[in-house]
Amino acid sequence: SIETMMALGKYSTASAAIRKMMAVLPNDPILRGRLITCLKLDGKAKEACDVLKQWLSQATDADKAVTLRFEILNSMRTAKLYDSAQTFMNDWLLVDHLRVKRIIGWKASTFLIAEKPAEAITYAEKLLAGSPRNHPIKVVLITALTKTKAYSKAHGLLDKWISEQIKKPDNTQISQAGMPLTPQHMIGEYQGLKAGLYVSAGKLDQADAYAASCIKKDPGNIRVR
Repeated sequence: SIETMMALGKYSTASAAIRKMMAVLPNDPILRGRLITCLKLDGKAKEACDVLKQWLSQATDADKAVTLRFEILNSMRTAKLYDSAQTFMNDWLLVDHLRVKRIIGWKASTFLIAEKPAEAITYAEKLLAGSPRNHPIKVVLITALTKTKAYSKAHGLLDKWISEQIKKPDNTQISQAGMPLTPQHMIGEYQGLKAGLYVSAGKLDQADAYAASCIKKDPGNIRVR
């Protein structure tokens, strides 16, 4: 069976068997899912992208099209096709106004995954100039600054953002996964990033002291531990 082939790691054989079945059932969601899984596990993420793009071109259901776009993006990242992923997301932004915030977040994080922190910084700063409270983009910016060892600038930004959330809590932000974020969550994440900056700079004693002070004020702050 296909399940046995996959369990034994015979992904090419399983892919061939699945394709034969799909000649009869081309739109079967289980077969489609298994084919993409086999291709990825077989180190053929680029081929998975091509298959998914073909299905996307044939999609007539909006929700299914969105799901396919997610899968294409993930496959591109797996295949390390980062430039192609950026182009794909640029095109996606033109046709999906409901997910702009999430797509630009993926664009920013893709620069990080591609080990291009300077480009991530430029992109994040441009986005924050127009949307200064975008939490996921702030996280990307600090991560990129940490990679470039711009510790002073990162600390300054985090101190500013923590102060802003305390003085004027923002309940409108969502995570990259689309979940609502509380001001307490964002403050905790900023504090965790500050502690991480100390660690990255080799200042372990300061990291411990800062984390301890944060936990003293908020014992439930697990992000700074």
